[in-house]
Amino acid sequence: AILPARPQIALAVALLVALVPQHLAMMAAVNNDGLAEMIVGVTLWRLILYVKKGDPILSWAWLLGVLVGLGMLTKVSTLFLIGLVPLGMIWAWLHQRDRSPRALALRLGAFAMPLLLISGVWWVRNLTVYGFPDFLGLAAHNTVVVGQPRTADLIAQIGMGAYLRQAVQTTFQSFWGQFGWMELPLPTWAYQLIGAFLLAALAGIGLAFVRRGDTKPKQDGQSGAWALIGLTLVLALAQFVYYNTEFLQFQGRYIY
Repeated sequence: AILPARPQIALAVALLVALVPQHLAMMAAVNNDGLAEMIVGVTLWRLILYVKKGDPILSWAWLLGVLVGLGMLTKVSTLFLIGLVPLGMIWAWLHQRDRSPRALALRLGAFAMPLLLISGVWWVRNLTVYGFPDFLGLAAHNTVVVGQPRTADLIAQIGMGAYLRQAVQTTFQSFWGQFGWMELPLPTWAYQLIGAFLLAALAGIGLAFVRRGDTKPKQDGQSGAWALIGLTLVLALAQFVYYNTEFLQFQGRYIY
């Protein structure tokens, strides 16, 4: 959707996502990660098309609301979509023919209505079970995992510098492959090979922008699409960091 003239990039990215060892292990397990990933992926795809269309219709906004509502029923880590989608819609509104406040309000309303109807049922249920204001059940979760290691305890033991080194190394390793509930890492040479591959990929991206080829955004919709992808990465990392401010969870799979 972002680079229609270079379909080989989409194929390469799909293969990369499919063949990451840790990702394979998670998809082979019975959990809600696979469905959450699919909903996020489809939502991003539809949002990118929304932005590139330039003058999207109300039904597109409604569909985005349905997708985000289903995401909230699936896993709370899809929460960032509630902020990302309206930002994309506002960006599209700023670059369309009808820039009246009414047009924006109609589209945001069409997005919010199915989102609230679908996820609101679950939120009301949580309020009745856990009490106000724990509509996501996060406070209830924190009371259950009493024995889970805490970030503050580790920092007090080894210091901030050692903590950050351990966080970066373990997150990197567990993103690519660290199995058996973090007890079975890959061989050292495997991580070194992955690091070399990433350096080559970054060099290729840098070269592409230096050459100012078709990877450089040329249209308003193209720029918006790249901005949404970049913001998605930032929000995914921010959620990961935020969770680790309280609990010791250097599991790279959370970034998926």
